Amino acid sequence: MNLPLQSLQKTYGPWIAAQNKYVVDLVCLAALAILVIFPGLGQLRFCTSHEVLHAETIREMAESGDYVETKILGERIPDKPPVMHAQAALLTHWFGQPSMFLARFPSALVALLGVLATYGIGRVMLNRQAALFGAMALLGIPGYSLLARQVLPDMTLCAWILFSCLGLVLGMRSVKTSSRVLYLAAAGFAAGIAVLTKGPLGLLFPVFFVVLAPIGRPEFKRPRFSWLVFGASFIVAAGIWAIPAYLRDQGVYLNQVLFQPDLNLATIVKDKPFYKLIGVALLHSLPFSIFLPLAIWDWRRYAYSPLLAVAAAILLTFVCVPKKRDHYLLPMYPFLMLGVAASIVRHGEKNRFVRRTAMTLVPLSLVSYPLFFTVIQPLALPDGDPEIRFAREALPIIGPSSRVYCIDVHDEVIAWVGKRYEGIVQLRLHLPADVDQLRQAPNGSFLFTDRDRVEGILEAAGPLPLKEVLSRPVRKKTWVLFRLGDGS
Repeated sequence: MNLPLQSLQKTYGPWIAAQNKYVVDLVCLAALAILVIFPGLGQLRFCTSHEVLHAETIREMAESGDYVETKILGERIPDKPPVMHAQAALLTHWFGQPSMFLARFPSALVALLGVLATYGIGRVMLNRQAALFGAMALLGIPGYSLLARQVLPDMTLCAWILFSCLGLVLGMRSVKTSSRVLYLAAAGFAAGIAVLTKGPLGLLFPVFFVVLAPIGRPEFKRPRFSWLVFGASFIVAAGIWAIPAYLRDQGVYLNQVLFQPDLNLATIVKDKPFYKLIGVALLHSLPFSIFLPLAIWDWRRYAYSPLLAVAAAILLTFVCVPKKRDHYLLPMYPFLMLGVAASIVRHGEKNRFVRRTAMTLVPLSLVSYPLFFTVIQPLALPDGDPEIRFAREALPIIGPSSRVYCIDVHDEVIAWVGKRYEGIVQLRLHLPADVDQLRQAPNGSFLFTDRDRVEGILEAAGPLPLKEVLSRPVRKKTWVLFRLGDGS
C-alpha cells in the first residue's frame, strides 16, 4: 500500500525540497529587503533632487483623479509618463493625505521585488549560493538601496527590466512550448511597462540580455517564432496607457510623450565626460566593486560571463549617449552584482581571505542604511530639509489665496507643502510675456526667488515695489520671499 507513496516521494521529493529552499530564500530576501529599505522611508530631513517635484505630481494626480497624464502646477509634463506616479497617487487617494512615505513606497516595493527577480535570474544562470549572495550584495550597494528610497521612476524601470529578463531566461531554458510561451508573454508585458515608465531603454536592455545571455550556454535557446508572443504582450502592456492617452485628445498628449526633447539625442548637450560615469559605477557599487578585478580575471581565465557582459552593455549605452545622470546606471547593478557574486563564490571555496572578506562586507553594508536613516541622519540634520523648512515658514506669510511668482526656485516645494498649486506661477525671464506678467502683478502678491537672481529680475522688469519678508540659506543658495506693494 505504501509503494505508490514511496514512488512519488522518490520521484518528486528532490523537486519539492528544491522548491521549499527556493521559497525560503525568497521569504528571507524579502524580509531582509524590508529591514534595509523601509526604516526611515518617510523622512523629510533630506530630499534629493526632483523628489518633491515627483511628490507634487503625485499629489495633483491623486487630487484630480486623472491617472493617465502627469501634471505639475496644473501643466502637463509629457517627459514623465505616469506609471510610478499612478501607483503612489492611488495610495495617496486611499489614505487621504499626501506624504513622502506614500510617494516613496512604490519605489521601495519594486526595489524589494527587483531583489527577488535578481535572485531568480541568478538561480537560473548560476547557482543558489551565488544567486543569494548577488541579491544580498545588490541590497548592500548605494547605487541600488539609496534609489530604492527616492521618488524617482528609475527603480520602477529597473524592476520591470529585471522581470522581463527573468521571463526571458526562463523561457529560453524551458523545453515545454506552453511554458515558453507563458514566460515570453510575461517578459513582453514587463518590457512594455518598462518602456511606459521611462522610454525605449525598457525594451533595449532586455534585448541586450537575450542576445548576450545564451552565449556559451547551449541549454538556453533564443526565441524564434515565440518573439511574436513577446511582441504581442508588449503591445498589450503599452496599450493599457497609450489607448486612453490617445482618446483623451486625439493623440496630442501621446505625441508629446513620444517625441519629447529628452528622447532626441541630437538636442541634448553633453554634460560630463564618459570616464566620470565609469567612476560613478565603481563608486556606487562599493563595497563589492573591489571584487570586480577578480570577476574580470575569471572571465579571461575560465569562461565568458554573460551577466558581466549585460552589465557592460548597459554601462556603454549610457557612456555613449550625451545626457548622463548618475542614477541612470541603476539597471546595470543587478547584473554586475550577480557577475561579481559568481566569482566570489568560486574563489571563496578555496580562498579563506576572499570568503571572510565577502561575508564581513555583506552584513556591514546591509546594516549601514537603516542605521544611517534612523540614527545618524536625525543627528546630522536636526532641522530637516531646508527647502521644506523654508516653505513651512513662508506659507503662513503668503496665506491661502495670495498669488506667488517663482523665478529659478523649486516652486513645487511651496505647492507640495501647502497642498495647493492655484496661484503659484513659474516665470522665465527670457520670455517677454512672463516679464510683463511680473510687472503687472497685483498689489499684495509675492515674489519667490534666489537672491542671486534679484539683480537680473530688476534689470529685466524694471523697478518693482519689493519688500523682503523672508530669507533663508537653502543648501548653496539663499531663497528670498518678497511682497509686492504694501500688501493692502
